[in-house]
Amino acid sequence: MTLSDTVLENIRSGVIAIDHGGLVAVYNFAAEEMLGVPGERVLWRSVTSLATSDEPMSSVAAALAEARESKRSRSRLQLEVQTPRGRRTLGYSLSVLGDSAAVAMVFTDLTDTLARERRAAEERRFADVGKIASAMTHELKSPLATIGLYVELLRRQADASGAEKENVEVIAVEVHECQERLSAILHSMTGGAVSSEGVSLTAIDAAVGEVVAEYRRRLPAADVQLHVVADGSRVPLAEVDVSSIVGNLIGNAIEAMGGAGAVDVSVEPADAGVAVRVADHGPGLPDGDFFAPFYSTKQKGSGLGLWLARRLAMQVDGDVLAENRPEGGAVFTVRLPVADRARIAGCRLLVVDDDENMLTAVATALRELGGDVQTSGSAEEMPERVKGIPFDCAVVAYHLPGADGIQAAAALPSETAILLVTADRSVAAGLSRLDKERAWFLAKPFAMDDLLDVVSLMVRPT
Repeated sequence: MTLSDTVLENIRSGVIAIDHGGLVAVYNFAAEEMLGVPGERVLWRSVTSLATSDEPMSSVAAALAEARESKRSRSRLQLEVQTPRGRRTLGYSLSVLGDSAAVAMVFTDLTDTLARERRAAEERRFADVGKIASAMTHELKSPLATIGLYVELLRRQADASGAEKENVEVIAVEVHECQERLSAILHSMTGGAVSSEGVSLTAIDAAVGEVVAEYRRRLPAADVQLHVVADGSRVPLAEVDVSSIVGNLIGNAIEAMGGAGAVDVSVEPADAGVAVRVADHGPGLPDGDFFAPFYSTKQKGSGLGLWLARRLAMQVDGDVLAENRPEGGAVFTVRLPVADRARIAGCRLLVVDDDENMLTAVATALRELGGDVQTSGSAEEMPERVKGIPFDCAVVAYHLPGADGIQAAAALPSETAILLVTADRSVAAGLSRLDKERAWFLAKPFAMDDLLDVVSLMVRPT
């Protein structure tokens, strides 16, 4: 093997090149891994035939063909492609080789880097907004508590029946509603997968069903319909978070139609996850960035609902999307990952725990699902043993001899997802400082089913 061949096979950037005849002459291992297309399906095929093939090769071939036609080298470009791993963003450069029609593309997968940058930007934005919203929320909680106490006094003094008692009950209900909304806002500000309670798992169909039932009870004039396909799918959000997200969308849909009209809610499988869709028959989406904090077209409301809903979803690798319906109205789609233990098969996993019984139990359960598991009994021996190994997920006990789980996790590559297991709720603050793509913690005591489901959510779908 020549030096150039050795370089091509070992660099982490993908390289694909076509010769002067338009045939693919170079396609290295990194390109195979990023695009998910084996070399035998690419090498020595013409760029013209690849351009008419399936994604992702059709998009890559189109970029190569354009450079070959224009004979113009370009750099710092981005390309969206559909791969077996899902939608990916490639950063690439095109080089026309000499005066011939040979062209080389050098590319790297920017998907995770761009996602981290978006999350960092969102967190900076959130930090500013969060200070204001949290201060406002705390200021309002005290007078609401006082009002609640006086409502209880009025309840005791009011007649057992009649308009006076009904009026007191209306006040009580509204005070409770305000307190619930404020609690949801505060939880959203500090909650998510890495809240003080750790990652929670919620059956999405049951949680959405509860929200729909509540709106049917409170607003009978609104015809809220529910269609569920994804029975039993579990998402990495607490039930209060699911209720906050879906309840906000249903409430907005009802308000958009003036308090009455049909709202269609569905829960269906979608792209290795679940999609909760809330569709109305109102005027459609408003102009402007309605996901921005404090954006509102209503006279009442904080303008934080959609922003908080999207932030909660994004904390667990989900999102909230919006579009106008062709038949009129708007549809909001909440996309969330779901637990699927089949994803664990073939994944490289690390378990670190000084409790031998716990270590054996977790490692055995993961191996039974097909995981390639390595173990370590301490943080001190772990870095040397696993140096450079890109694990899909590491399950690490927080309290370890010699060094804590945060220090152990910091020694692993940044692409390794970290799941700390602990009964110490203070670990959330330490996780936020880890430079990892995903770092969650699972609170002890936990069921083995919960741990396996959380690990399945942390490894990347293949």
